[in-house]
Amino acid sequence: MKNILKAAAVLAVLAATARQAQAQASSNVTATANVAAALTATTTQNLAFGTVIPGYNKTVTAASGGIVLFTGGAGAEVTVSFTALPANLTSGANTLPISYTAGTTTTSGGALTSFTPASGTTTTLHATSGELYVHVGGTVSPAAAQASGTYTGTITVQAAYTGN
Repeated sequence: MKNILKAAAVLAVLAATARQAQAQASSNVTATANVAAALTATTTQNLAFGTVIPGYNKTVTAASGGIVLFTGGAGAEVTVSFTALPANLTSGANTLPISYTAGTTTTSGGALTSFTPASGTTTTLHATSGELYVHVGGTVSPAAAQASGTYTGTITVQAAYTGN
């Protein structure tokens, strides 16, 4: 009788184990990540005012002003900021005041989006090409007695991934 009870106990344990095995299932999930390309920047056009007449302001719009092309991960969000917006262009010791009109951003083939250069903007790179064009315009205001010469200044624009 003991042997029958032992055999019955072993069969009960085996049956319970079989039922537990049938009540569970598992599967695998593959983890993937696509690392975006590093951002690159290329100046494609400078902000050129041409010849300026003393006493007369001259404006160049963002549409025909300076252009920087940023390229990176397609569809990635970036912040655009101007880290250098000089208040004056210089020619030796002489200065020429400059102010900035609304800047614009556009993705390749996309619509223009306006922003204030001093405030910057957050936007996305083109969904396929990963391109973003940033345009900046401005106005120079020469005095009536402005000294002649070639006045220059460096405007620095940068873009940085936001992580989105």
